[in-house]
Amino acid sequence: MTLTVTQSPPPVTAPAADLKAKSVRGVSAAVLAQGFAFVVQMGTTVVLARLLLPGDFGLQAMVLAMTGFLAMFRDAGLSIASVQREHLTPEQTSTLFWINVAIGATLSVVTVAMAPVLVVFYREPRLLPITIAYGASFLLSSLGTQHRALLTRAMRFVTLAKTDVLALSFSAVVGIGMAALGFGFNAHVAVVGLTALVAALTLVSIAFYVAEWVRHMNAAELGP
Repeated sequence: MTLTVTQSPPPVTAPAADLKAKSVRGVSAAVLAQGFAFVVQMGTTVVLARLLLPGDFGLQAMVLAMTGFLAMFRDAGLSIASVQREHLTPEQTSTLFWINVAIGATLSVVTVAMAPVLVVFYREPRLLPITIAYGASFLLSSLGTQHRALLTRAMRFVTLAKTDVLALSFSAVVGIGMAALGFGFNAHVAVVGLTALVAALTLVSIAFYVAEWVRHMNAAELGP
């Protein structure tokens, strides 16, 4: 008679268990954030369509035809490199940050330069501030691109989800408020600009706080 020995699976180590827990929390936070973002964006669109004139509401679509194409070059794959690279030095992080800023600045300049062209093409002067707002959003978003990549690398998905929710919620409230007060198409300008601004400021603030916390902990370990 042959005995079959069944080996029990190896015990889950603490780092593996912690990684699994972080992954589960990250996926849950990402799914919830995406769902909330969809609800907020859809709700904002519906409310603005109700509050604004059809002509005001259609201005954004005219600009998106150009900015949507430029947005494909906004990241240039640099954030993926930051996340996947096994070792990332502070010098490399700084270099990637400034490259991202340079790309964002270039896209902003191109967008702002195209603003008068869109005005002439559509014969709609109100496109000028909207196009400039989209151009500024490229630069503002680039300020937080590397910080977002570093948080992703550290699996801080909950923090990223909170950042996106805060930016969308704040810009939606301000945009709807401006539309209700009769600011017209400027409500679109506020939504676009504030979404990028709040997200960038939040990411930079979080990165600064984490860096200060790490510096403080290192100093405490070294002692007086």
